[in-house]
Amino acid sequence: MRTIGIEEELLLVSPDGCSTRQVGDTICAAHEDDSWLTRELKRDQLEIRTDPTASISEALEQLHTRRRIVDVYAQEHDARIVSLGTTPLRTKPKTVPVERYEKITAEYGVIGRNQLSCGAHVHVDVESDAEAVGVIDRIRAWLPPLLALSANSPFWNGSVTGFASFRSQLFSMLPTTGYQELFGTPEAYHTHVENLVNTGVVHGKAMIYFPVRLSNNFPTVEVRVMDGSLDARTTVLLAALVRALVETAAREWRAGTPADPVSAEVLRVASWRASKFGLSGDLLHPREHRPRSAEVVVAALVDHVRLALAEAGDDDFVDTELERLWTTRGGAGLQREVHHRAGELVDVVREAIPLALS
Repeated sequence: MRTIGIEEELLLVSPDGCSTRQVGDTICAAHEDDSWLTRELKRDQLEIRTDPTASISEALEQLHTRRRIVDVYAQEHDARIVSLGTTPLRTKPKTVPVERYEKITAEYGVIGRNQLSCGAHVHVDVESDAEAVGVIDRIRAWLPPLLALSANSPFWNGSVTGFASFRSQLFSMLPTTGYQELFGTPEAYHTHVENLVNTGVVHGKAMIYFPVRLSNNFPTVEVRVMDGSLDARTTVLLAALVRALVETAAREWRAGTPADPVSAEVLRVASWRASKFGLSGDLLHPREHRPRSAEVVVAALVDHVRLALAEAGDDDFVDTELERLWTTRGGAGLQREVHHRAGELVDVVREAIPLALS
């Protein structure tokens, strides 16, 4: 069974939920022996990682444990963690004083200064670059539904955005974040990446922010479209779906099943719709590329990977967690419900604090 590894970016806030806390790099420096904990672009956030595992239950246990540990670390610095795709609170993000981060902030102007967003990335192991590119070409049309399922950022910097996932809109302002055309071969993929790096606009392969890419550090494909989820169970639900997508695509590649030639532009539109509506409106169907209800599109995703889910023993977990998500329409729906009920964005943050540890 393929192993998975999860990376989550978490936001740091004051214990009363009224402001962000810019202590992420300080926390990481104080606990540098924890290899699963690392700083991120802004001091208002940090990142945790799970170790590779083939077990969804083990991944969930790791994520629960490490969220709780890092929340204890945060409390040592008068902060708490929340898992929100963007901050509902007004803030002026501060860049971690590292040369690469400072260069990004300086060169990209207001885009770099405001680039405080929290995503979740899922790594799935692959046998070779050839298999990886075969997978990348065959899962691209299925990634917008994953974004819709993860959508958890309807508020940003004190504003009601009108999007279920404003994180994806904010992140898309950076170069190299969009969907690509089919690659076909590893050579084509690597040449494309080198050509982008050679433009001088992006600073190395670490800034190749494709929705799905070959990892620079591990023998994996890395799916990067998702918002950070309010709770660990939702993150692991998404990881289970990602693994099943990779396994399904790898089998199609080995069987010689052609990849869907849908254009990158249509996929960008599909991603925009997923960002706009999340689970509360029509999405583009991954096979038909026409608007269908979120329920129909998510059902198509699950049907597409059902065999891989069943073989991994993940199907019951996925079905249960999806049923739970529909009750709130995901993280974005829950945040909006809290805001509608309580009336203040600070209440959204306060209610997210215990959810991060649930």
